[in-house]
Amino acid sequence: VIGLAAAAVAIKLVTTAVAAAVLGRPRSVVVGAAFVLAQVGEFSFVLERAGQEVGLSPAGLDQGSDAFIAVTVLLMMLSPLGIRLAETVSRRLEPGDAPPRKVYDVDTPVHGHTDQRDHVVLADYGPRARQIAAALDLADLAYVVVTLDPDAGRLAVEEGRRVVQGDLVRSMTAEQAGLEGARVVMMADDDVERIHQLGAVVRALNPDAVVLARVAGIEQAAELQAGGVVDHVVADEGASVDALIGHTLGAFALPERVVEVITQSTLGTVEHAEDPPAHSLADPDGIVHTHFDETACEHADTARAVRPSARGCEECLAQGSRWVHLRLCVECGHVGCCDSSPHRHARAHHLETGHAVMRSAEPGEDWAYCFVDRLTFDVVDDAATGTARGRR
Repeated sequence: VIGLAAAAVAIKLVTTAVAAAVLGRPRSVVVGAAFVLAQVGEFSFVLERAGQEVGLSPAGLDQGSDAFIAVTVLLMMLSPLGIRLAETVSRRLEPGDAPPRKVYDVDTPVHGHTDQRDHVVLADYGPRARQIAAALDLADLAYVVVTLDPDAGRLAVEEGRRVVQGDLVRSMTAEQAGLEGARVVMMADDDVERIHQLGAVVRALNPDAVVLARVAGIEQAAELQAGGVVDHVVADEGASVDALIGHTLGAFALPERVVEVITQSTLGTVEHAEDPPAHSLADPDGIVHTHFDETACEHADTARAVRPSARGCEECLAQGSRWVHLRLCVECGHVGCCDSSPHRHARAHHLETGHAVMRSAEPGEDWAYCFVDRLTFDVVDDAATGTARGRR
């Protein structure tokens, strides 16, 4: 029996490893899969019984069934050891500079619920979910990716995202993802049937969650909206991701201008400019006065009358590169490019000098941003008025 068990394990080790290697999996996956699948499962009893009904027996022996059952039971008893060995070998075979493993095994027992709350749950990890995750990163909002696709899960881990590998309709997966405490559940890459299924689960576990979804057609969107399993459904692929990002960030009460900047930066929908538009504050021939009141942040008192340092982003002009929008430092007059621009020179100026507040230099825009307090608030340029509308 021991010999037969060893032979079965050897054959399955080789065949499984070869199959995984042909698919291009890394060494850790090849070896781990081989050890996990080396045992003979309980389904073999079904096959053995079916063989008996047509006159077949293991190895064509009269006593073959007894030996077969003994080998199967022995290997099933050794399965936990094989799984533990696979985990150990896989970890040792991973590259030393590999990122920490962030994929949570849905079969690992979880005691109690996750402590994470008021976060976003991204159901699946397709191209639209990736864009939304990038927007959440820019907004510094917590989220978790839940996916059944091992390739998508591996990609998300490589991109530094928190991942739960599994099906969100399973209670253990939902618990690991913190579904009951989530503020938003996003289904950006699922079909209508899957959205119905997931939406029903979310409504049962977390009725207060904002459920968002994207579909291809308007009729599908109307069907989902009427069913009540989602709060917002967007169609029309050209604008769907834009709308989903807006709904998601809006659920966290982010300022409208911040949502706009994050959306533009994520999707790359802004138009690049080489020269400042007419009436831009980036005019070295003029003096810019910026006034705040007590509703602004504590760094607002650094504002003074300044002369803009250039007609465009100072560094971009020197490099011959392009910018999107211009920002003006209210403390020294430095003109830099916004975070939607390739080089983000306004933020670089803050990091280099410690100057906290920069205002928009775009025509018609009267807001400023504090890099230290991460607040957006209004400005008033009329010295005689001396008041501000104060938006946080």
